[in-house]
Amino acid sequence: MMNLLVLKDLKGLAVVLLLSMVGQVSATSLFNVGHGFPDIQSQDLNVDYNAGSGDFNIFSDSPFTFGNYVDSAGTSNTYFGTFLLDFSVDGAGTLDNAGSFSIVNSTSFLSGPLIGTGLGATLLSGFVTDFGFSNTTFEVLLNITSGLFEPEFGLDAGVIVSGDFTGFSLASNYINSTAQSDTFKVQPVPEPSILVLFAIAGLSFFRVGRQQQG
Repeated sequence: MMNLLVLKDLKGLAVVLLLSMVGQVSATSLFNVGHGFPDIQSQDLNVDYNAGSGDFNIFSDSPFTFGNYVDSAGTSNTYFGTFLLDFSVDGAGTLDNAGSFSIVNSTSFLSGPLIGTGLGATLLSGFVTDFGFSNTTFEVLLNITSGLFEPEFGLDAGVIVSGDFTGFSLASNYINSTAQSDTFKVQPVPEPSILVLFAIAGLSFFRVGRQQQG
């Protein structure tokens, strides 16, 4: 009886672990990568696209934009700073020039554990490695090269620039001044086949245990 109870607990543990693996890492809409922490949110951004050159320029709407750095523990640290992301694509939307990326803290952090620190610091900088878009997002993958939070983000990061981009076309110039961005640490997403095998293994183990008890 004791062994059967243990096996039931193991079945429940397998299901819980499976669900936790699915929930820990969510994929972005355009790239099969996970959205992890840390994370930097920037508001009030301009999107300026030149169809003739293929140049994208996404930047702070005013001299300073409100930002929020969320560390690996989920703690918020607010600031005012600048956001700049520029790159170019060809007529099919394929990345043509890696351009540059930077987020700079123009003030000290205004709240959170980092309050009073980071004045004038470059939080992250790097260049673009991939690009995609939809009616609601422009998304890029980044190679991070330096910055105050580079050790936490590591080499790979992603940026989702969101807004109402209905009507955007690679064939026409485009301007939008109400965008916002989310820069995040990229995490691998477990393959669905791996998750299914994990679930099958857990449930099979439970069935074998019941047969032995019978």
